[in-house]
Amino acid sequence: GFNHGAAATADGRAHVWGKMMGAAPQEDRARAGLDVYSDAKKPRALELPDGLRAIGVACSNFQTAVATDDGGLWLMGREPLTRATWPQPTPVKMPSAPGAALAPAEVAARLRPGIDAVSWLAPDGSALRLVLQADGAVAVPLARAEDGYAIEDVALGWRFSIALGDAE
Repeated sequence: GFNHGAAATADGRAHVWGKMMGAAPQEDRARAGLDVYSDAKKPRALELPDGLRAIGVACSNFQTAVATDDGGLWLMGREPLTRATWPQPTPVKMPSAPGAALAPAEVAARLRPGIDAVSWLAPDGSALRLVLQADGAVAVPLARAEDGYAIEDVALGWRFSIALGDAE
């Protein structure tokens, strides 16, 4: 990401470090962990539910997406428009289960970093933007397959995005 980095390690853990990724304990455990007013100079482990292993990560300026070995997607960080903050990964609510027809490694391979958001290439040929909201994370349509074209890749810039397609 622009402000921070993330890594999935061989032991299945995900770590973040960098600008605005500082750790700060808070009374509300759901909000504990992320201090957007301080920096994390060393990698800090993200908390995933017991038994889940991180197999891939992607970053935007203020967000980190984590793909897990069950085919799930998780998102943490701060949403640029709403300022919703999730210091630990929260599951992404997808229009349909992302890993239903894909192996977990394929779910991870479809993550795309961006400036203000992370996107995901769906198996139906569309692209989804992962968004943090006050009540969790959701995937919203970014680009869809039209006129026989499937989205092959997507790049999210600050003001503009591009989706590359190929005729089916």
